Amino acid sequence: MLYRVILLLLLCPSVYGQIFNAAPFQGVGNTGIALKSIYSVTNNAAGLAGLLRPEVAIAYQPNFISSSISTQALFIALPFQADNVIGVGMRRYGVAGVSSLLTASGAYARAFGSVFSTSLSINYHTFSVLNYGKDHVFSVDLGLQLSLLETLSLGAVLRNISKEMFADDIDQYIPREVGV
Repeated sequence: MLYRVILLLLLCPSVYGQIFNAAPFQGVGNTGIALKSIYSVTNNAAGLAGLLRPEVAIAYQPNFISSSISTQALFIALPFQADNVIGVGMRRYGVAGVSSLLTASGAYARAFGSVFSTSLSINYHTFSVLNYGKDHVFSVDLGLQLSLLETLSLGAVLRNISKEMFADDIDQYIPREVGV
């Protein structure tokens, strides 16, 4: 058993810290890719297609190491016509007055009946450090959800399919991920 764990750790190509999910997704182990919620704006925007009325949510997550490190977030979802939803999300992580990683997302989600939904998200990322400068880039995400039963859904998301990166002198990255 120990050899399997070591093998899995060695095969893991990278590990990302400071990933933020809102409390409902953290409560299910950060596995919200197949859930329908306003918080899907920044996780898998295809989950917005299940919303029937406008919704707004805010989130705040302090860091246990220092009260000056925190994450703030704002989520807005606006359904229009039948089965179409536009979502906007903003997340800011950083040390107050020192550094900041801001991600603003605009998403369009569409349901095709009650079984299948897709999404396209455009994200604006900016990273800044006081007295050292900043950089910004755009990235694109795709998402989909498939509702097999009332209690069983599958989801997938492709993050940063545009392969965007900050400048070489910026010690921050935008991960390319496949989530299922």
